[in-house]
Amino acid sequence: MLRWTDSLGSSMRNEDLKYLFKDMSGWAEPIIADQIHGFYGNHLKNNGAQTNQAIVQHRLFWRYLLAGQDKLALHARRELQNKARSQGIGMDILNEVDHLILDELMNVTMLRFHRSPANVRNYGRTFIEIASQLAQTRLAAA
Repeated sequence: MLRWTDSLGSSMRNEDLKYLFKDMSGWAEPIIADQIHGFYGNHLKNNGAQTNQAIVQHRLFWRYLLAGQDKLALHARRELQNKARSQGIGMDILNEVDHLILDELMNVTMLRFHRSPANVRNYGRTFIEIASQLAQTRLAAA
């Protein structure tokens, strides 16, 4: 069984990490949607139907990523990349949006759980896992 252990000796089991992912997916989806819609709306001139499809696909990718559905996340990432390419959206743009999402989720976590260092630390561990899955999915989809 995988256990996270920090410098203070506190540990977290896989089941705990899965619970945090499930909990996070509930409150994070509107935040992710805001980040994606805001970025695409502010940085892309073409807001037509195809761009909207890329927005929906990007949200779907993140939903699968947070749900731990690796195969579906990979498929959604490939679809996102195809839709993005057809709109002239570079992979650097997709990566920038992903970084903004992670930053915003971390900011919200710090504000929401500022009175509970243990919760902040545990959610921080989920962000490490998300970043790892994100990197693995990007590489596999390339």
